[in-house]
Amino acid sequence: MVWLKRIGGLSFGIAFLMAVVIFGGYGVKYIPVPVARIVFLICGAIGLLFNFLSFKYGKHDPHFNFVYWLGSLILFTGLVFMILHWPYGQYILIAGMLTVGLSFFIRPDWFDPKDKNEDILDS
Repeated sequence: MVWLKRIGGLSFGIAFLMAVVIFGGYGVKYIPVPVARIVFLICGAIGLLFNFLSFKYGKHDPHFNFVYWLGSLILFTGLVFMILHWPYGQYILIAGMLTVGLSFFIRPDWFDPKDKNEDILDS
């Protein structure tokens, strides 16, 4: 599953560069905006799919990873709506950002019911 994470990370890097071209206007001499949109959509979708499929194998708690990648999926959907000029794109972007932000407040001990007090002896 490591190769899924690597391909997903590479795809995200390419999608990020295309987002800079689309939204920042940098590099339009080298890559036209319509081509950057297509590459952004394809690489972003591949990156999200591969990372969402391998969320259990990340560095962090699987619950954090799941909520984080779910928020990233919502965020990517909002960007697609913005690129295609569909309505409600801003609201979807805000929902995605809130979901990603919420993921940083998830603590692993909420889902691990083990008693953390190791000073008590059970004999």
